[in-house]
Amino acid sequence: MALPTQRYPADQGDRNTWGAILRAFWGRLVDLTTGQWKPGVIPGSALESGTITETQLGDNTVTSAKIQNDSITTAKLAGGAVTDAKVAADAAIAQSKIANLEGDLAAKVTNPMTTAGDLIVAGANGVPARLPASVVNVREPRFGATADGVTDDTDAILAAIAAAPA
Repeated sequence: MALPTQRYPADQGDRNTWGAILRAFWGRLVDLTTGQWKPGVIPGSALESGTITETQLGDNTVTSAKIQNDSITTAKLAGGAVTDAKVAADAAIAQSKIANLEGDLAAKVTNPMTTAGDLIVAGANGVPARLPASVVNVREPRFGATADGVTDDTDAILAAIAAAPA
């Protein structure tokens, strides 16, 4: 709130020393050229609740240092105000809060599986590749091991594995 400057007593304009005394007094409280209160003249404790409203605050007059912690709520944030750059690296955001996470990840990996029992193996350059179940039978592996170059010794190897102590 500015005080009207047109009627401050002027030095030598009022009788005797009254003008100089009053001007010196007001000069401690108010900028006599603009009529604005000087900073710190009126402490916050002297103001009644609701005395200062949004229309009385100038643009950019409230700094972040003056905003009480936890006083800005979600309702006060403008749409799109929180961007990727403003989110801390260790924010631990729930996956459910990330738009299209499942779809975006699915687009990055092509599932090579076509048949139940197939295995995924690392193909060229780490690209997932399909290893058909018909090639590898996990339930009954066939090693194709031959000691003499002719006889398949897979059954003997499986028996030896089964008989080995656990």
